[in-house]
Amino acid sequence: MKTAVWFVSGLLALGFLGTGAMKVFPPEADVAALAEGVPVVLMRIAGVAEILGALGLILPAATRIMPILTPLAASGLVVTMIGATIANLVIGEYASIVQTIIFGALAASVAWARFGPYAVEPCRVVSSRSGRPRLRVGGGLDDGTRPEVQVTEGAAHVTQSWSTCSDGDDHASRNGEKQ
Repeated sequence: MKTAVWFVSGLLALGFLGTGAMKVFPPEADVAALAEGVPVVLMRIAGVAEILGALGLILPAATRIMPILTPLAASGLVVTMIGATIANLVIGEYASIVQTIIFGALAASVAWARFGPYAVEPCRVVSSRSGRPRLRVGGGLDDGTRPEVQVTEGAAHVTQSWSTCSDGDDHASRNGEKQ
C-alpha cells in the first residue's frame, strides 16, 4: 500500500504541476481564454497553489524534512479542488467537474494515508555529548541502535551509516552494503 501512496502522490504531483503551470506561466491573454469568465488573477492564484501543492506532495515526505507538510499539502489541494468544482459549476464547465472531483478524491486519499497509517517519520536533530548537533533519521538498525549523521560547520560526518528505516526503505548498512 505504501507504494500505491507514493504512486498516487507522484501522479497527482505531475497533474497539478501541469495544470498549475498552464495557469501561471502563459501570457495573460492565453490564461484569460482558458479561464472562461473566471478572473485571471484568480486563475494565477489557483495555479500557484497547485504548483506548491504538487511540490508539497513529494518533497517533504521524500526528504523526511517536515513530512507533516505532505498531508497538509494534500489537504490544501482538496480545498483547491472543491473551489475548482464550484467554479466549474458556476461557469457551466460540467465536463471539468469530473476531473476536479477525481483529483480531489485522490488528494484526500493521500492526505488520509499520510496523516494516518502511512505517515512518514521525520528526521530529528539531537544534541550529542560534544554539544554539536547530530541528525537522527527515523527507524533503527537491527541491533537496536539508531542511524546518525553528525553535522559540523558545513560538513556532515557519518558516525554510523544507514540501515533499514522504520518505513522499510533499504539504505546502506554499516559496511556500506545493501542488507
